[in-house]
Amino acid sequence: MADSGKRSDHQREPLRVEVTLVVRTGPAPEDRLTILDDAPVPMVGSVFEYRNRIVRFFAATLVQVAMRSPAFYREIAPGLLTYLDALRGRGGSR
Repeated sequence: MADSGKRSDHQREPLRVEVTLVVRTGPAPEDRLTILDDAPVPMVGSVFEYRNRIVRFFAATLVQVAMRSPAFYREIAPGLLTYLDALRGRGGSR
């Protein structure tokens, strides 16, 4: 009698997905940044196994988008520089 819930013994080929990741940082066409362009992503294993890699990828992607984005320099960089200057001034000289 065959058990319908039992796994078969043959190995399946990994599911292969191609991903394109485009980030829009503003309304203008030049504000579109393509991070991945039809990049192959093999779907093997568990998301939980690769969570650290996924987090590192997204963190690096955020930095990459910020560094390539004109909107970043217009809006965030001035405030960041002010914040860093305040931190330096807060430490004082010894």
